[in-house]
Formats: sequence, C-alpha cells, structure tokens
Amino acid sequence: MVINGLSIIATAALAPAERGIYVATSGSIALGAALGGLSMDTFLLARGAQWLRGVYGSLKMTILASTVPMAGLAAAILAVYSAHSEVLFAVLGAGAMAAANLPAAAAFANGRFAFVYRLRAATSTAIFVSFIVLIAFQSQHAKTWLSVWLTCQVIAATVLWLIDGNLLRSRTMNSKMRSDDIAQLGWTHSGVVAAIFMLRFDQLVLSRFQGPTALAIYSLGVSAVEFAQAGSAVASQRVIGDRDDGAVERMWAGIVRALLFAAPAGLAIIAALAVFGHFREPYHSAWTIAALLLPGSLFLAVGQIFSARLVAIGKMSFTAVISFVVCGISVVSYLILLPRYGAAAAAIISSILYLIHLVITYATLRWTERRRLAQPAEVATRSTSGV
Repeated sequence: MVINGLSIIATAALAPAERGIYVATSGSIALGAALGGLSMDTFLLARGAQWLRGVYGSLKMTILASTVPMAGLAAAILAVYSAHSEVLFAVLGAGAMAAANLPAAAAFANGRFAFVYRLRAATSTAIFVSFIVLIAFQSQHAKTWLSVWLTCQVIAATVLWLIDGNLLRSRTMNSKMRSDDIAQLGWTHSGVVAAIFMLRFDQLVLSRFQGPTALAIYSLGVSAVEFAQAGSAVASQRVIGDRDDGAVERMWAGIVRALLFAAPAGLAIIAALAVFGHFREPYHSAWTIAALLLPGSLFLAVGQIFSARLVAIGKMSFTAVISFVVCGISVVSYLILLPRYGAAAAAIISSILYLIHLVITYATLRWTERRRLAQPAEVATRSTSGV
C-alpha cells in the first residue's frame, strides 16, 4: 500500500487536467470493482478455508464468475457519471481487479497472506517504476499512464490465477451454498459497497461538478493521507480472519500499531505536500486538503478495524447497516455541498463522517462483545434455576 501511495502521488507529474482524468477513471475502477466484486475477499475470509473447500454447486460458481462482468458494467456507469473518465479503461480496469480478487480471496482464506502481499507489492513497485519512466520521458497523457497501470494489473491477475486459482475448486461434491451463506454474502457486500461509496463518491461528484483540475488537487491530498493508512488495511484483514482466543487483545494491539504509524506519517506527508506545492504551483493547495483530511483518516483507520471485528464474529448485518446510514448521509451531503463549495467542503465533510462512523461502530462492537461474554453466564443461571 505504501508503494501504491507513491505511485498515486507520482501522477502529480501530470498537468492537473490530465491527472483529473486519471483520478476520475481510477475512482470509477475502484468503485466498479467494489460493486461488482461482491466483496469476495471479506466474505471468504469470514467463512474460512473449510467453507471454500467444502462448498460445491452451480450457484457458487455462477456468483464467482459473475463478478468480472458486473464490475466492468458498474465501472462504465460510474465513468459516464463522472463526465471526465476514460470509459474503456474503467471497464477493463475494474474487470482486471475483480478477476484478480477471486484467487487472492481464496489465498487469504487459506492463510496465504504473505504471498498475496508480496505479489501486490511487486505489482505496485512495477507501476511506480513505470511511472518514473513516464516522468523521465515527460509523458503528459492520462491514457498512457492508465495503459501502464492496466498492463501491470492484468499481469498480476494472471499470476494469481496460475498459482492460486485451484484454491477456488471444491474438494468435495456433497455440499451446496445454504441460504445463510447467501444472506451473509449479501450483508457483507452491502456494507463494503456503502463504505467504498463513503470513501470515493466525493471524487466522482467533484469531477462532475468542479471539473478534472479541482479533482486532481483534492485527490492528491486524499492520496497523501491514505498513504499513511497502510497499517490499518493490513490489520483489518488480519482481524477478519482471527477467530481464536485473544482476538480482541490482538485487535487493540493492531489499532495501536496502525495509529503509531499513521499519525506521524500523516504529518510528515502534509509537510512534504507543502514543499511540493511550493515547487509545483498548480498543486499548492493540496497540503491544506490533506490537513483537513488527516483527523478523518485516523478515525477511518480505527473504524475499519472495529468493522473488521464485527465481521469476524458474524455481525455483517451490523456493519452493513452502519455503513448504509453513514453512506446515505455522505451522498446527500456531497451532492448538496460539493457543487457549490468544492474540495474544502469535501475534506471537512469526510472527516466528520469518518468520526460518526467510528463512534457508531465502536458502540455497536462494545454492545455486541458484552452480549457475547454474558451469554454463557445467562445459560448457566437459567439451567441452575430451572428456567
């Protein structure tokens, strides 16, 4: 994720208008992949390797296979809405991400975190190096940069399928997806989609109503702050797959580590953006956007880890409802305020929304964990009292 952040920041070598096209397209790709990808990585992590190996049936295979075309279709619709995206690249990019996500999700469910992270790091490094080459050759066309990114993603997806594609095949032929599997998939995906829209829809609205230049400046601040969240993304995935004793303690340890990295890294990045903006005048205000977003990024990092714990204990419906509530507030706020007030409003609204999400998620998790701990005592009391 750190190298990926460097790659995104490297796109600041593009003129703002061209970078705006790149960001609008990549935003459509991310949202399209999230919508069509059915959150298979989160779902398979929650279900575990035993479910993946044991469940067989045409419904399961249809669901897995449908993620690629659905991601492409969703990306196309979002790209058209943004008004400044390259639609073809959005479709192909979302399809490539959805295709790569299937074997990656299977690898996660089987505990192969290290391999997937190494491959993603290698892919991000290849993209970053390629972008440096484009900078050296003074390439100023968003399509060229998108072509490089797409090529690297297709290669990564191919490698994942060659090495871990077999993990998606069932070992048995006597178990099919049950209704609770489908319900859990629906709740998990609903929550993830709402969360992704909360994170990315502001950029599409800015693209549509403020234009690619405003989006380019805003997204640079967003990308810089997200660069500091590398620890929380890894911690969230580990929390989802952790169902052993001591999971809560390990969750809190992961939160501490994520914040110890994110806070100083965020401050350092804001300072770096201020220096960068001094020499690259079109982006001189990006550091103020990052400063407005930094508190929200810390709230978001912790809130995502709390959400991951709710998923790990089977409360996908809770995370979905929370995300839908906050997403609804965010979409309405963005559509009303961003066309008139622009990037600064987007940054302030985002930080407030992330705080709301954190508070609601923590309160829900605390209530849920207390109920889980109280259940054995309640059962014992009833048995001894003859209830």
